[in-house]
Amino acid sequence: MIYVVEILEKKFIKIGFSGDESVEGRVAQLQTGNPFEIRVVCVVEGTLRQERAIHSALNAAFARTGMPCPPNEWYPGRNPVMEQFVENLKFGADMGLAWAEKFNPAVKQPGKSRPKKPRSGKLRREWPKGSKALMKSVNKAEMEMPKAS
Repeated sequence: MIYVVEILEKKFIKIGFSGDESVEGRVAQLQTGNPFEIRVVCVVEGTLRQERAIHSALNAAFARTGMPCPPNEWYPGRNPVMEQFVENLKFGADMGLAWAEKFNPAVKQPGKSRPKKPRSGKLRREWPKGSKALMKSVNKAEMEMPKAS
């Protein structure tokens, strides 16, 4: 099970994995030594591999948006990237990962195209290759055409 918990009214959010069917045991472990109340935001079916992929995707998202990535698994919860990610994660681990894929640096991102460099003021004086032969054949055909009377 992949779980999302929060402290301080979503100031910090932790995403983790629990091999147990019950997440309450994991929350109780986290609560030990933590002065703030930990609340469960959502729990979805998932594997440890998916949970690791989620952390990797979030690291890429934070890097892509220029935000510092936390050194532990407690993310800033009031960040728009995290808010949207958690909303998508509620539909399942695959949905959360699919949403985070748009921050993957290996995927070409949509955006404005670069402005084209202005051409120099010179006009092209040369014909493209092969066009001289074409022009000769066109000129011959025009000369051989009978004139209408």
